[in-house]
Amino acid sequence: MNRLLVVWLIAGAFLLPAAPALGQGAGSTPLDPSTVLRALTFEESGNLAGPAARDFWDRVFRDDRVPDDPRRALGRVDPDPLVDAAYVLAATCTGPPAAGRARLRAFAFVQRVAPAGGGEDLPALLVAARAVMRYPMLMLSVERMGVEDLGVHAALARAARGFERIANPLRLRRALSQFQGGMALVERARLASRLTPDAAGAALLALASVPMSRNGFDGALADWLARDLLPRLGVPVTPSLTGVTMDQRLLAALAGPRDAETPVVDWEGLTYRFDRRTAQFERYVRSRTQLGGNSLDAVLALWEVADTLAAGTVAVGDVPSLVEQLETSVTALRTPRLGLHVPGARSVPYAEEIQPLVDDLRAITDRGRLRRLPGIAERLRYVVDVLLADLLRTLPYVVHLADAYGAETLGNDVAARHEFGVRLADPGHRGQAPWAAPQGRVGPPVSFDRIGEPWTAAPGEDRFSTAWHVYGSLLSLDLALAPLYLPRFAGVMPPEVPAFQADEEEYFAQAVALFDPAAADGGQAAALAAAIRRGRARVGQLTAGAASLAEIADAAGLDPARRNDLAWVLRRRPGEFDEFFSRSELLWLGLRPGDGRHDRPPAGWGAPAAWPTGCLCTRMPLPDAADLFRAPAGRLASRFADLQLALAEAVDDMGLPAPIVRDLLPIATREMLDGVQFTFAGRFHALARYVHELPRTRIEDYVAALVGPGRPLRPVGPDGGPGG
Repeated sequence: MNRLLVVWLIAGAFLLPAAPALGQGAGSTPLDPSTVLRALTFEESGNLAGPAARDFWDRVFRDDRVPDDPRRALGRVDPDPLVDAAYVLAATCTGPPAAGRARLRAFAFVQRVAPAGGGEDLPALLVAARAVMRYPMLMLSVERMGVEDLGVHAALARAARGFERIANPLRLRRALSQFQGGMALVERARLASRLTPDAAGAALLALASVPMSRNGFDGALADWLARDLLPRLGVPVTPSLTGVTMDQRLLAALAGPRDAETPVVDWEGLTYRFDRRTAQFERYVRSRTQLGGNSLDAVLALWEVADTLAAGTVAVGDVPSLVEQLETSVTALRTPRLGLHVPGARSVPYAEEIQPLVDDLRAITDRGRLRRLPGIAERLRYVVDVLLADLLRTLPYVVHLADAYGAETLGNDVAARHEFGVRLADPGHRGQAPWAAPQGRVGPPVSFDRIGEPWTAAPGEDRFSTAWHVYGSLLSLDLALAPLYLPRFAGVMPPEVPAFQADEEEYFAQAVALFDPAAADGGQAAALAAAIRRGRARVGQLTAGAASLAEIADAAGLDPARRNDLAWVLRRRPGEFDEFFSRSELLWLGLRPGDGRHDRPPAGWGAPAAWPTGCLCTRMPLPDAADLFRAPAGRLASRFADLQLALAEAVDDMGLPAPIVRDLLPIATREMLDGVQFTFAGRFHALARYVHELPRTRIEDYVAALVGPGRPLRPVGPDGGPGG
C-alpha cells in the first residue's frame, strides 16, 4: 500500500466538514482533506508531482510577499526530502482556512505551470507561487490567456506590489482601474483569438513596465494603450475629440478575428450563416451605448494635447490651436461618474477642471511664458488619468455585460460602482482585495476594517447600499457576471422549491463563462459524440453478457453504491439499463475500450475547474468513484459535464458548427437548474438524470432561439447576402 493511500485512508477517518457554497461562509470553513488530495497530482510513491522539494515549499510559505530578488530570497534549495500528502494536508487543512485555501491554490498553480518540476526556474516559481496566493486573479488570468512565460508572471507580480505603496484611496482606485482595465482588454482579445499567447504576453510585459508613482500613472498608461495595445489589435490610432471610430474598431477587434469562419447552416428548411463575431460586435455596441461614458477617441485626443504640451516643441503660435482643442473638449467630454460613495468626495465637473488650464494657456503670449507649459501638461495629465480610469473600468463591463440578460436593470453606472476594496483600513487586506476573484452582490461596500465582516452605512450615507456591485478584480469579470448569462424562455417559470440556491447556481454558470468557443471545432464534437456512442455499445455488451460488470464499473468510475445499483438493475430491470449511465460515464466507457488503451477527451470541454484550485478553465472530470451524495455545489459543478456532452452529441448529430455549443449552453443551463428535481440519490444524480431525459426537440428549440439581432444565426437571402 503506497504512502498516499495510507494518508487518504487516515484523512477519510477524520473528515472535516465539506466546504459550503460561495457566499455561505466558505472562507471560514476548513478544507476537506479528501478535497485537497483529489485536487492535486501525486506520484505513485505518494510524493507531490512537479516541484516537490520540501525546502522549496517551506520558503514559499515563509512569506506571501513577492521578493525583489527571488534568487536571493530562495537561496540554495535542498532537494530532499520531498513533499508528500501528509505535508500537503498539514499545510492546507490546519491553521486559518483562508491561508489553507491560498496554499492549495499555490500547490495546484505550480503543478499546472511547471508539471515537469521547474528545474532552473525555481526562483520564478517562487514568485508565481507567492503571487497566486497574494494576487490570485492576476496570476490565474494570465494562465487563462495561455501565457506560459513565467517572466510575464513575475513582471506583473512586481507591478501589483507597486499598488500597495499608493495610500490615497481615490488615487489607488484610479490606478487599479487603468492597470486592471488595460489587462482585461488583453485578456478579452486573447480569449477572442485576436491575440496569440505570445502577443498577449508581450503586451502584458509592456503594461507591467509602465512607470507608476505614489500618485498613480500620471497619464503614462495612455502611452501603452496608444503605442502598444491598439497597434497589436490592428486599431489605427486616430484620436478625435468628437469621433468614435477607434472606439468602434476596438470593440470589433475584441469580438474576434477578422478571418473567423462563418459556415452556412441549413436549419428547418431555411439557410443561415453562423457568425459569432458579427453577433458579438452587435451586442458590444448595444452594451457600449447602455453604459455610455467618453469614447476612446476623445480621451486619447486629450492625451495627445498633454503629450504635445510636455514635448517642449510648442511655439507661441501653436498655443491658440491648443486652446481651441481644450475648449472643444468641454462640450465633447463628459464628467466621469464617481460611483461608490466616498466621504467628502464628489465628481468635479470636467469644465471646472479644464477651464483653469485654458485660462493659463491663453496667458502664454510670448516665448518667456512657454516655461509654464510643463506644469500645464502635468495638470492636464491628471485629468487624462481620471478620464482614462473611468474608460478602462467601463470597457471590461461593456464586453462582459454584452452577453448578460437584463443588464439594463443594473443601471448605466454599474462600472462606476465597482468596489476594489481600496478603503479597507488594514494595509495587507487593502493590498490583496483588488486581486480577489470578482463577486457580484447586492449590499453595502466592503468593510473599512476587514474583508468578510459585515458593515452597514449610516442611513443616507451610501446611496448604493442596496445596489448590485462587483467586489474584487476587474480581471475575468465574466465569472461575477456569469449568472446573468442564463436566460429564461418567455413563459417558463422558475420552480417554487429550487434544487439549487442562487449562490450555488454561480458554480454552474461558470461553465458558460469558461467555455471557449474558439477552442471548439467539429472534430472535437465528433470525437466526443463517437466516444459516447462507443460507450453505449459497451453497455449493450454488458446486457448481452459479452462484458463483465466489474470491467464496465471500473471504466465508468462507479462508486461502490453505484456498482451495487448496476448489478441490481442488470438482474431485475434490464430494460431500464440505458437510463442508468450518465453522459460522462458513457464517455469514459467509450474512451476506455477495455484493451488497455485509454484515450483522452478533447481539451477545452468539460466542467468548470475553478473550484477548489482556482484554474479558470474547463476540464473533463476523471471517473474516480467519488461519493457526491452530500457534496457542496462547487464540487458538484466541477464534476458535472453531462450537459456539455449532450449538446456536443446533438450538435454533431444535427450537423451544426461546434462553437454553437457556447450559445446553446446558457439557455440549456438555465432550464436545467430550473427543471432538475430532488431525488433520493442526491442532486448530482438528479442532474445526470435530467440531461438523460432532455429531449432532442428541446435542444432544437434552443437552436431556434439563436436567430435574430445579436444572435449568431444570420438568415441568408437567395443571393447569399443577409436575409430580410
